[in-house]
Amino acid sequence: MNTLNRLGAVGLTFAATALASSVAVAQAPDKEFTISVGETLTFNARGVDRVTIGLSQIADARPTSDNRQIILTGKQPGVTTVNIFSDRGQRTLLIRVVDVNPDSLAEEVRETLGERSGVDVRVVKGRVLLEGEVASEIYKRKIEKLVEIYPQQVLNFTTFREAFVEGARMVAIDLYFLQLATTNQDNIGVGWGQFLGANYSFGTGQVPLFYPGSTGGESFGSGVLPGEVNPGRLPDAIGLTGGDGASYWSLIGNINLTLDLMEQHGLIKEVKKGLIVTETGTEAEYHSGGTLLIRIVGQDVGAVVEKEYGLRVKVKPILDFENRVKVAIDADISELDYANGVGDLPALRNTSLNSVVNMMEGQSVLISAQQNVLDTSNEQGFWMLSRIPILGWLFKSRSYVGTGIDNAFFLTPRVYEPGGKLHRTLVEAAFEDLLNAGAEAEDLPELSNVQAPAAAPKPAPKAETKPDPNADLLD
Repeated sequence: MNTLNRLGAVGLTFAATALASSVAVAQAPDKEFTISVGETLTFNARGVDRVTIGLSQIADARPTSDNRQIILTGKQPGVTTVNIFSDRGQRTLLIRVVDVNPDSLAEEVRETLGERSGVDVRVVKGRVLLEGEVASEIYKRKIEKLVEIYPQQVLNFTTFREAFVEGARMVAIDLYFLQLATTNQDNIGVGWGQFLGANYSFGTGQVPLFYPGSTGGESFGSGVLPGEVNPGRLPDAIGLTGGDGASYWSLIGNINLTLDLMEQHGLIKEVKKGLIVTETGTEAEYHSGGTLLIRIVGQDVGAVVEKEYGLRVKVKPILDFENRVKVAIDADISELDYANGVGDLPALRNTSLNSVVNMMEGQSVLISAQQNVLDTSNEQGFWMLSRIPILGWLFKSRSYVGTGIDNAFFLTPRVYEPGGKLHRTLVEAAFEDLLNAGAEAEDLPELSNVQAPAAAPKPAPKAETKPDPNADLLD
Protein backbone atom coordinates (compact mmCIF):
# COMPACT_ATOMS: atom_id res chain seq x y z
CA MET A 1 0.00 0.00 0.00
CA ASN A 2 1.24 3.45 -0.88
CA THR A 3 0.52 6.29 1.53
CA LEU A 4 0.45 9.97 0.66
CA ASN A 5 0.86 12.19 3.81
CA ARG A 6 0.55 15.93 4.33
CA LEU A 7 3.52 17.26 6.30
CA GLY A 8 2.42 20.46 8.07
CA ALA A 9 1.19 23.11 5.66
CA VAL A 10 4.17 22.98 3.37
CA GLY A 11 3.39 20.19 0.98
CA LEU A 12 2.74 16.53 0.28
CA THR A 13 5.17 13.70 0.43
CA PHE A 14 4.97 9.92 -0.25
CA ALA A 15 6.03 7.14 2.06
CA ALA A 16 5.56 3.39 2.02
CA THR A 17 4.02 2.09 5.23
CA ALA A 18 3.17 -1.34 6.46
CA LEU A 19 -0.30 -2.25 7.58
CA ALA A 20 -0.80 -3.02 11.18
CA SER A 21 -1.85 -6.54 12.11
CA SER A 22 -5.03 -5.23 13.65
CA VAL A 23 -8.35 -6.33 12.24
CA ALA A 24 -9.41 -4.20 9.24
CA VAL A 25 -13.02 -3.75 8.24
CA ALA A 26 -13.77 -3.55 4.46
CA GLN A 27 -15.56 -0.34 3.57
CA ALA A 28 -17.94 0.09 0.64
CA PRO A 29 -16.56 2.55 -1.92
CA ASP A 30 -18.08 6.00 -2.07
CA LYS A 31 -17.39 6.36 -5.81
CA GLU A 32 -16.18 4.18 -8.70
CA PHE A 33 -14.00 5.15 -11.62
CA THR A 34 -12.82 3.22 -14.68
CA ILE A 35 -9.67 4.25 -16.51
CA SER A 36 -7.43 2.60 -19.07
CA VAL A 37 -3.76 1.86 -18.70
CA GLY A 38 -1.86 5.16 -18.89
CA GLU A 39 -5.01 7.25 -18.36
CA THR A 40 -5.09 9.71 -15.44
CA LEU A 41 -7.63 11.11 -12.99
CA THR A 42 -7.13 14.49 -11.35
CA PHE A 43 -8.53 15.30 -7.87
CA ASN A 44 -8.62 18.48 -5.79
CA ALA A 45 -6.14 18.09 -2.93
CA ARG A 46 -7.67 20.76 -0.69
CA GLY A 47 -7.78 19.58 2.93
CA VAL A 48 -6.27 16.18 2.11
CA ASP A 49 -3.88 14.82 4.69
CA ARG A 50 -3.18 11.34 3.44
CA VAL A 51 -3.88 9.08 0.42
CA THR A 52 -3.43 5.29 0.49
CA ILE A 53 -3.57 2.92 -2.51
CA GLY A 54 -4.41 -0.74 -2.02
CA LEU A 55 -2.43 -2.19 -4.97
CA SER A 56 0.29 0.14 -6.12
CA GLN A 57 1.07 -2.02 -9.17
CA ILE A 58 -2.41 -1.25 -10.55
CA ALA A 59 -2.59 2.51 -9.93
CA ASP A 60 -0.36 5.28 -8.63
CA ALA A 61 -1.16 8.66 -7.03
CA ARG A 62 1.13 11.69 -7.05
CA PRO A 63 0.63 15.38 -6.21
CA THR A 64 1.17 18.21 -8.64
CA SER A 65 4.12 20.53 -8.18
CA ASP A 66 1.98 23.09 -6.36
CA ASN A 67 0.35 20.43 -4.15
CA ARG A 68 -3.10 21.65 -5.16
CA GLN A 69 -4.16 18.51 -7.08
CA ILE A 70 -3.60 14.76 -6.94
CA ILE A 71 -3.05 12.86 -10.20
CA LEU A 72 -4.09 9.19 -10.25
CA THR A 73 -2.58 7.07 -13.08
CA GLY A 74 -3.56 3.57 -14.22
CA LYS A 75 -0.60 1.24 -14.51
CA GLN A 76 -1.95 -2.23 -15.39
CA PRO A 77 -5.37 -3.91 -15.64
CA GLY A 78 -6.96 -4.65 -12.33
CA VAL A 79 -9.07 -3.24 -9.51
CA THR A 80 -7.84 -1.40 -6.45
CA THR A 81 -9.08 1.04 -3.83
CA VAL A 82 -7.86 4.52 -3.00
CA ASN A 83 -8.50 5.91 0.51
CA ILE A 84 -8.42 9.66 0.91
CA PHE A 85 -8.13 11.07 4.45
CA SER A 86 -8.75 14.72 5.25
CA ASP A 87 -9.86 16.93 8.08
CA ARG A 88 -13.46 16.14 7.05
CA GLY A 89 -13.18 12.38 7.20
CA GLN A 90 -12.34 9.49 4.87
CA ARG A 91 -13.52 8.73 1.37
CA THR A 92 -12.92 5.43 -0.46
CA LEU A 93 -12.67 5.28 -4.25
CA LEU A 94 -12.84 2.10 -6.34
CA ILE A 95 -10.47 2.37 -9.29
CA ARG A 96 -10.90 -0.07 -12.17
CA VAL A 97 -8.01 -0.13 -14.66
CA VAL A 98 -8.61 -1.74 -18.08
CA ASP A 99 -6.57 -2.18 -21.26
CA VAL A 100 -8.80 -0.01 -23.47
CA ASN A 101 -11.06 2.85 -22.55
CA PRO A 102 -14.53 1.21 -22.34
CA ASP A 103 -16.35 4.13 -23.96
CA SER A 104 -13.93 4.15 -26.90
CA LEU A 105 -14.15 0.37 -27.15
CA ALA A 106 -17.95 0.48 -27.14
CA GLU A 107 -17.91 3.01 -29.97
CA GLU A 108 -15.51 0.80 -31.92
CA VAL A 109 -17.82 -2.18 -31.45
CA ARG A 110 -20.84 -0.19 -32.67
CA GLU A 111 -19.00 0.92 -35.80
CA THR A 112 -17.81 -2.63 -36.49
CA LEU A 113 -21.25 -4.22 -36.17
CA GLY A 114 -23.27 -1.41 -37.75
CA GLU A 115 -26.75 -0.18 -37.01
CA ARG A 116 -28.58 -3.21 -38.44
CA SER A 117 -26.83 -5.86 -36.41
CA GLY A 118 -29.59 -6.01 -33.81
CA VAL A 119 -27.01 -5.89 -31.00
CA ASP A 120 -27.30 -3.60 -27.98
CA VAL A 121 -23.88 -2.30 -26.87
CA ARG A 122 -23.44 -0.80 -23.40
CA VAL A 123 -20.70 -0.23 -20.85
CA VAL A 124 -21.02 -1.79 -17.41
CA LYS A 125 -18.24 -1.36 -14.84
CA GLY A 126 -15.52 -0.93 -17.42
CA ARG A 127 -16.66 -3.77 -19.66
CA VAL A 128 -18.55 -3.72 -22.94
CA LEU A 129 -21.67 -5.88 -22.88
CA LEU A 130 -23.22 -7.19 -26.11
CA GLU A 131 -26.86 -8.19 -25.84
CA GLY A 132 -29.69 -8.96 -28.25
CA GLU A 133 -30.51 -11.39 -31.04
CA VAL A 134 -28.20 -11.89 -34.01
CA ALA A 135 -29.75 -13.15 -37.25
CA SER A 136 -26.72 -13.33 -39.53
CA GLU A 137 -23.60 -15.45 -39.72
CA ILE A 138 -21.65 -12.34 -40.69
CA TYR A 139 -22.48 -10.50 -37.45
CA LYS A 140 -21.95 -13.66 -35.44
CA ARG A 141 -18.41 -14.01 -36.77
CA LYS A 142 -17.69 -10.33 -36.10
CA ILE A 143 -18.79 -10.65 -32.47
CA GLU A 144 -16.68 -13.76 -31.99
CA LYS A 145 -13.65 -11.92 -33.37
CA LEU A 146 -14.19 -8.94 -31.04
CA VAL A 147 -14.38 -11.26 -28.03
CA GLU A 148 -11.19 -12.93 -29.21
CA ILE A 149 -9.35 -9.59 -29.44
CA TYR A 150 -10.70 -8.16 -26.15
CA PRO A 151 -11.37 -11.24 -24.00
CA GLN A 152 -11.32 -9.31 -20.70
CA GLN A 153 -13.47 -6.39 -21.76
CA VAL A 154 -16.04 -7.60 -24.32
CA LEU A 155 -18.73 -9.86 -22.89
CA ASN A 156 -20.99 -11.59 -25.39
CA PHE A 157 -24.54 -12.25 -24.21
CA THR A 158 -26.12 -12.33 -27.69
CA THR A 159 -28.16 -15.23 -29.05
CA PHE A 160 -27.95 -16.42 -32.64
CA ARG A 161 -31.04 -17.17 -34.69
CA GLU A 162 -30.56 -17.80 -38.40
CA ALA A 163 -33.04 -15.63 -40.28
CA PHE A 164 -33.29 -13.15 -43.11
CA VAL A 165 -31.63 -9.79 -42.57
CA GLU A 166 -31.16 -6.98 -45.01
CA GLY A 167 -27.65 -6.91 -46.35
CA ALA A 168 -27.42 -10.65 -46.89
CA ARG A 169 -25.51 -11.53 -50.07
CA MET A 170 -27.84 -13.10 -52.61
CA VAL A 171 -26.93 -14.63 -55.96
CA ALA A 172 -29.25 -14.78 -58.97
CA ILE A 173 -28.01 -17.38 -61.47
CA ASP A 174 -29.25 -17.24 -65.06
CA LEU A 175 -29.18 -20.61 -66.83
CA TYR A 176 -29.28 -20.90 -70.62
CA PHE A 177 -29.49 -24.16 -72.57
CA LEU A 178 -29.73 -24.04 -76.36
CA GLN A 179 -30.00 -27.11 -78.59
CA LEU A 180 -30.38 -27.34 -82.37
CA ALA A 181 -31.32 -30.64 -84.01
CA THR A 182 -31.10 -30.63 -87.81
CA THR A 183 -32.14 -33.22 -90.40
CA ASN A 184 -31.20 -33.17 -94.12
CA GLN A 185 -32.51 -35.84 -96.49
CA ASP A 186 -32.52 -36.23 -100.27
CA ASN A 187 -33.08 -38.81 -103.02
CA ILE A 188 -31.38 -37.63 -106.22
CA GLY A 189 -30.66 -39.29 -109.57
CA VAL A 190 -32.11 -41.82 -111.98
CA GLY A 191 -33.21 -45.08 -110.46
CA TRP A 192 -32.99 -48.03 -112.81
CA GLY A 193 -34.97 -51.23 -112.30
CA GLN A 194 -33.48 -54.55 -111.33
CA PHE A 195 -34.08 -56.04 -114.86
CA LEU A 196 -33.22 -54.40 -118.14
CA GLY A 197 -33.33 -56.37 -121.44
CA ALA A 198 -35.55 -58.81 -123.47
CA ASN A 199 -36.52 -62.47 -123.72
CA TYR A 200 -36.65 -63.84 -127.32
CA SER A 201 -38.12 -67.25 -128.21
CA PHE A 202 -38.78 -69.08 -131.54
CA GLY A 203 -39.38 -72.61 -132.82
CA THR A 204 -41.82 -75.06 -134.47
CA GLY A 205 -44.54 -77.20 -133.03
CA GLN A 206 -47.99 -76.69 -131.70
CA VAL A 207 -49.29 -73.71 -129.76
CA PRO A 208 -52.30 -74.27 -127.48
CA LEU A 209 -55.31 -72.03 -127.09
CA PHE A 210 -56.07 -71.80 -130.83
CA TYR A 211 -59.66 -70.94 -131.64
CA PRO A 212 -60.61 -72.12 -135.13
CA GLY A 213 -62.33 -69.84 -137.56
CA SER A 214 -65.65 -70.36 -139.28
CA THR A 215 -64.27 -71.79 -142.51
CA GLY A 216 -62.76 -75.25 -142.47
CA GLY A 217 -61.47 -74.87 -138.98
CA GLU A 218 -57.92 -74.05 -140.12
CA SER A 219 -58.07 -70.27 -139.81
CA PHE A 220 -57.70 -68.20 -136.64
CA GLY A 221 -60.91 -67.22 -134.99
CA SER A 222 -61.67 -64.31 -132.74
CA GLY A 223 -61.75 -66.41 -129.63
CA VAL A 224 -64.23 -65.80 -126.87
CA LEU A 225 -65.94 -62.43 -127.12
CA PRO A 226 -66.85 -60.40 -124.00
CA GLY A 227 -70.59 -60.69 -124.62
CA GLU A 228 -70.72 -64.45 -125.16
CA VAL A 229 -72.09 -66.62 -122.41
CA ASN A 230 -71.16 -70.30 -122.39
CA PRO A 231 -69.67 -70.34 -125.92
CA GLY A 232 -69.67 -73.68 -127.72
CA ARG A 233 -66.29 -73.20 -129.32
CA LEU A 234 -63.31 -74.87 -127.76
CA PRO A 235 -59.61 -74.09 -128.22
CA ASP A 236 -57.67 -76.29 -130.60
CA ALA A 237 -54.01 -76.83 -131.45
CA ILE A 238 -52.40 -75.11 -134.41
CA GLY A 239 -49.89 -76.82 -136.61
CA LEU A 240 -46.50 -75.07 -136.97
CA THR A 241 -43.48 -75.48 -139.22
CA GLY A 242 -42.53 -79.08 -139.72
CA GLY A 243 -45.99 -80.07 -140.84
CA ASP A 244 -48.67 -78.15 -142.51
CA GLY A 245 -48.49 -75.28 -139.94
CA ALA A 246 -46.36 -72.08 -139.44
CA SER A 247 -43.32 -70.91 -137.40
CA TYR A 248 -43.52 -68.54 -134.40
CA TRP A 249 -41.28 -66.12 -132.42
CA SER A 250 -41.72 -63.78 -129.45
CA LEU A 251 -39.80 -60.82 -127.84
CA ILE A 252 -40.51 -59.70 -124.26
CA GLY A 253 -38.67 -56.56 -122.95
CA ASN A 254 -38.54 -54.55 -119.66
CA ILE A 255 -37.26 -51.00 -119.15
CA ASN A 256 -38.07 -49.54 -115.64
CA LEU A 257 -36.55 -46.26 -114.37
CA THR A 258 -37.44 -43.37 -112.03
CA LEU A 259 -36.19 -39.79 -111.82
CA ASP A 260 -36.04 -38.34 -108.26
CA LEU A 261 -34.99 -34.78 -107.34
CA MET A 262 -36.68 -34.43 -103.93
CA GLU A 263 -34.93 -33.22 -100.77
CA GLN A 264 -36.05 -32.50 -97.19
CA HIS A 265 -34.68 -30.25 -94.44
CA GLY A 266 -35.78 -30.20 -90.80
CA LEU A 267 -34.84 -28.12 -87.72
CA ILE A 268 -35.80 -28.51 -84.07
CA LYS A 269 -34.68 -25.64 -81.84
CA GLU A 270 -34.93 -26.10 -78.08
CA VAL A 271 -34.27 -23.20 -75.69
CA LYS A 272 -34.38 -23.60 -71.92
CA LYS A 273 -33.88 -20.55 -69.73
CA GLY A 274 -34.09 -20.57 -65.96
CA LEU A 275 -33.36 -18.27 -63.04
CA ILE A 276 -32.27 -19.60 -59.65
CA VAL A 277 -31.95 -17.28 -56.64
CA THR A 278 -30.18 -18.43 -53.50
CA GLU A 279 -28.12 -17.10 -50.62
CA THR A 280 -24.38 -17.33 -50.99
CA GLY A 281 -23.07 -20.61 -49.66
CA THR A 282 -26.50 -22.29 -49.85
CA GLU A 283 -27.30 -24.99 -52.40
CA ALA A 284 -30.39 -24.51 -54.55
CA GLU A 285 -32.18 -27.07 -56.70
CA TYR A 286 -34.39 -26.45 -59.74
CA HIS A 287 -36.44 -28.92 -61.80
CA SER A 288 -38.57 -28.15 -64.83
CA GLY A 289 -40.11 -31.04 -66.73
CA GLY A 290 -42.30 -34.00 -65.91
CA THR A 291 -42.41 -37.61 -64.80
CA LEU A 292 -42.75 -40.75 -66.89
CA LEU A 293 -44.90 -43.47 -65.34
CA ILE A 294 -43.52 -46.87 -66.38
CA ARG A 295 -45.67 -49.88 -65.60
CA ILE A 296 -43.78 -53.01 -64.57
CA VAL A 297 -45.78 -56.23 -64.43
CA GLY A 298 -44.44 -59.32 -62.70
CA GLN A 299 -45.82 -62.79 -62.23
CA ASP A 300 -47.86 -61.94 -59.17
CA VAL A 301 -47.64 -58.18 -58.71
CA GLY A 302 -47.46 -55.01 -60.75
CA ALA A 303 -45.76 -51.71 -60.01
CA VAL A 304 -45.30 -48.25 -61.48
CA VAL A 305 -41.82 -46.75 -61.67
CA GLU A 306 -41.41 -42.98 -61.89
CA LYS A 307 -38.72 -41.52 -64.15
CA GLU A 308 -38.23 -37.75 -64.18
CA TYR A 309 -37.28 -35.86 -67.31
CA GLY A 310 -36.65 -32.23 -68.22
CA LEU A 311 -34.12 -29.80 -66.75
CA ARG A 312 -32.78 -30.50 -63.25
CA VAL A 313 -30.06 -28.26 -61.83
CA LYS A 314 -28.30 -28.05 -58.46
CA VAL A 315 -26.11 -25.00 -57.85
CA LYS A 316 -24.10 -23.73 -54.88
CA PRO A 317 -22.52 -20.26 -55.26
CA ILE A 318 -19.69 -19.01 -53.04
CA LEU A 319 -18.46 -15.39 -53.05
CA ASP A 320 -15.26 -13.71 -51.95
CA PHE A 321 -14.69 -10.11 -50.90
CA GLU A 322 -14.12 -9.01 -54.52
CA ASN A 323 -17.44 -10.47 -55.72
CA ARG A 324 -15.71 -13.31 -57.51
CA VAL A 325 -18.07 -16.24 -57.72
CA LYS A 326 -17.34 -19.94 -57.51
CA VAL A 327 -20.29 -22.08 -58.58
CA ALA A 328 -20.60 -25.82 -58.14
CA ILE A 329 -23.19 -27.04 -60.65
CA ASP A 330 -24.78 -30.42 -61.24
CA ALA A 331 -27.17 -30.44 -64.21
CA ASP A 332 -29.15 -33.10 -66.03
CA ILE A 333 -31.14 -32.36 -69.18
CA SER A 334 -33.39 -35.06 -70.62
CA GLU A 335 -36.10 -35.01 -73.26
CA LEU A 336 -38.56 -37.50 -74.68
CA ASP A 337 -37.45 -39.42 -77.77
CA TYR A 338 -40.40 -41.13 -79.42
CA ALA A 339 -38.37 -42.18 -82.46
CA ASN A 340 -36.33 -44.63 -80.36
CA GLY A 341 -39.07 -45.64 -77.97
CA VAL A 342 -40.51 -49.08 -77.37
CA GLY A 343 -44.20 -49.29 -78.16
CA ASP A 344 -46.01 -46.34 -76.64
CA LEU A 345 -43.18 -45.71 -74.16
CA PRO A 346 -40.68 -43.07 -75.40
CA ALA A 347 -36.97 -43.21 -74.82
CA LEU A 348 -35.01 -40.43 -73.06
CA ARG A 349 -32.21 -38.41 -74.64
CA ASN A 350 -29.91 -37.17 -71.84
CA THR A 351 -27.23 -34.53 -71.37
CA SER A 352 -25.50 -34.41 -67.96
CA LEU A 353 -22.69 -32.33 -66.47
CA ASN A 354 -21.01 -31.85 -63.11
CA SER A 355 -18.55 -28.99 -62.80
CA VAL A 356 -17.08 -26.21 -60.64
CA VAL A 357 -16.40 -22.87 -62.34
CA ASN A 358 -14.95 -19.53 -61.20
CA MET A 359 -15.93 -16.18 -62.67
CA MET A 360 -16.52 -12.53 -61.91
CA GLU A 361 -19.97 -11.36 -60.91
CA GLY A 362 -22.08 -10.69 -64.01
CA GLN A 363 -19.79 -12.69 -66.31
CA SER A 364 -21.33 -15.34 -68.58
CA VAL A 365 -19.46 -18.63 -68.67
CA LEU A 366 -19.80 -21.52 -71.10
CA ILE A 367 -20.23 -24.66 -69.01
CA SER A 368 -20.46 -27.22 -71.80
CA ALA A 369 -20.90 -27.52 -75.56
CA GLN A 370 -21.52 -30.54 -77.75
CA GLN A 371 -21.76 -31.26 -81.48
CA ASN A 372 -22.99 -34.56 -82.92
CA VAL A 373 -23.03 -35.24 -86.69
CA LEU A 374 -24.30 -38.44 -88.33
CA ASP A 375 -24.37 -38.77 -92.15
CA THR A 376 -25.68 -41.82 -94.00
CA SER A 377 -25.42 -42.11 -97.81
CA ASN A 378 -26.33 -44.97 -100.18
CA GLU A 379 -25.73 -44.98 -103.98
CA GLN A 380 -27.01 -47.40 -106.62
CA GLY A 381 -26.25 -47.39 -110.37
CA PHE A 382 -24.56 -48.98 -113.38
CA TRP A 383 -21.04 -50.19 -112.98
CA MET A 384 -18.52 -47.73 -114.41
CA LEU A 385 -21.20 -45.58 -116.03
CA SER A 386 -22.27 -44.22 -112.63
CA ARG A 387 -18.72 -42.98 -112.00
CA ILE A 388 -18.63 -40.62 -114.95
CA PRO A 389 -18.45 -37.00 -113.70
CA ILE A 390 -21.77 -35.14 -113.96
CA LEU A 391 -23.20 -37.47 -116.61
CA GLY A 392 -22.90 -40.32 -114.16
CA TRP A 393 -26.06 -39.05 -112.42
CA LEU A 394 -28.00 -40.38 -115.44
CA PHE A 395 -26.95 -43.87 -114.47
CA LYS A 396 -27.19 -43.80 -110.68
CA SER A 397 -29.30 -42.62 -107.75
CA ARG A 398 -28.37 -41.59 -104.19
CA SER A 399 -30.22 -41.74 -100.90
CA TYR A 400 -28.76 -39.41 -98.20
CA VAL A 401 -29.78 -38.80 -94.57
CA GLY A 402 -27.81 -36.38 -92.38
CA THR A 403 -28.58 -35.55 -88.74
CA GLY A 404 -26.84 -33.14 -86.38
CA ILE A 405 -27.24 -32.02 -82.77
CA ASP A 406 -25.51 -28.90 -81.40
CA ASN A 407 -26.04 -27.69 -77.85
CA ALA A 408 -24.45 -25.30 -75.35
CA PHE A 409 -24.98 -24.56 -71.66
CA PHE A 410 -24.29 -21.07 -70.24
CA LEU A 411 -24.35 -19.68 -66.70
CA THR A 412 -24.39 -16.05 -65.52
CA PRO A 413 -24.32 -15.13 -61.78
CA ARG A 414 -25.43 -11.74 -60.46
CA VAL A 415 -24.92 -10.61 -56.86
CA TYR A 416 -27.38 -8.33 -55.09
CA GLU A 417 -28.81 -7.38 -51.72
CA PRO A 418 -32.51 -7.93 -50.94
CA GLY A 419 -34.56 -4.84 -51.60
CA GLY A 420 -31.92 -3.31 -53.88
CA LYS A 421 -32.23 -2.07 -57.45
CA LEU A 422 -31.12 -5.35 -59.04
CA HIS A 423 -33.59 -7.28 -56.91
CA ARG A 424 -36.45 -5.18 -58.23
CA THR A 425 -35.16 -5.45 -61.80
CA LEU A 426 -35.21 -9.25 -61.60
CA VAL A 427 -38.78 -9.29 -60.32
CA GLU A 428 -39.99 -6.80 -62.93
CA ALA A 429 -38.35 -8.81 -65.73
CA ALA A 430 -40.11 -11.98 -64.56
CA PHE A 431 -43.44 -10.14 -64.42
CA GLU A 432 -42.95 -8.76 -67.94
CA ASP A 433 -42.16 -12.21 -69.36
CA LEU A 434 -45.31 -13.66 -67.79
CA LEU A 435 -47.47 -10.83 -69.11
CA ASN A 436 -46.03 -11.23 -72.61
CA ALA A 437 -46.76 -14.96 -72.42
CA GLY A 438 -50.46 -14.29 -71.78
CA ALA A 439 -50.79 -13.88 -68.03
CA GLU A 440 -53.23 -11.29 -66.71
CA ALA A 441 -52.20 -8.54 -64.32
CA GLU A 442 -54.55 -9.88 -61.64
CA ASP A 443 -52.83 -13.26 -61.87
CA LEU A 444 -49.59 -11.81 -60.51
CA PRO A 445 -48.79 -10.67 -56.96
CA GLU A 446 -48.48 -6.98 -56.27
CA LEU A 447 -44.98 -5.64 -56.73
CA SER A 448 -44.37 -3.87 -53.44
CA ASN A 449 -42.13 -0.83 -53.05
CA VAL A 450 -41.64 -1.46 -49.34
CA GLN A 451 -38.04 -1.14 -48.28
CA ALA A 452 -36.49 -2.74 -45.24
CA PRO A 453 -37.18 -0.57 -42.18
CA ALA A 454 -34.29 1.46 -40.93
CA ALA A 455 -32.91 0.54 -37.57
CA ALA A 456 -34.30 2.63 -34.73
CA PRO A 457 -31.72 5.02 -33.29
CA LYS A 458 -30.33 3.78 -30.05
CA PRO A 459 -29.87 6.06 -27.08
CA ALA A 460 -26.38 7.27 -26.55
CA PRO A 461 -24.54 5.23 -23.94
CA LYS A 462 -24.25 6.75 -20.55
CA ALA A 463 -20.63 7.55 -19.95
CA GLU A 464 -19.08 7.06 -16.57
CA THR A 465 -18.60 10.25 -14.57
CA LYS A 466 -15.14 11.74 -14.65
CA PRO A 467 -14.00 13.65 -11.59
CA ASP A 468 -13.89 17.41 -11.74
CA PRO A 469 -10.39 18.57 -10.89
CA ASN A 470 -11.90 21.49 -8.99
CA ALA A 471 -14.50 19.39 -7.18
CA ASP A 472 -13.94 18.34 -3.63
CA LEU A 473 -14.16 14.56 -3.30
CA LEU A 474 -15.09 14.92 0.33
CA ASP A 475 -18.26 16.92 -0.43
